[in-house]
Amino acid sequence: MAVYRLEEQQVEERAAGGGDTIITFRHHVPAEKLNGKGRLFAHLSVPVGGSVGMHQHVEESEYYVITAGRGRYLMDDQSWEVGPGDVTEVAPGHSHSILNIGDEPLEFEALIVFA
Repeated sequence: MAVYRLEEQQVEERAAGGGDTIITFRHHVPAEKLNGKGRLFAHLSVPVGGSVGMHQHVEESEYYVITAGRGRYLMDDQSWEVGPGDVTEVAPGHSHSILNIGDEPLEFEALIVFA
């Protein structure tokens, strides 16, 4: 398929990273279409006060492109405030999480690629 229309993209709501916040995932393409190079390419929406729990990536990297809202991004023992246009990266062997610290949903694109 050459075009994945918005209305055709799979939407799921679930907790992520061991956290208990229900997050909306809109999968841009199915994981099997990533040609064995990754396992996630999706838009995530984290509600006000919610978070993706702290979790480790072992043989993969994850990138977030923040598109709306304000967040607190944590990686290992470091912390940054992030907003629209910021890009985060967690390399294999490191842990990360993100918390919505704003007054609107925190929106970002997430991409997980294998190392």
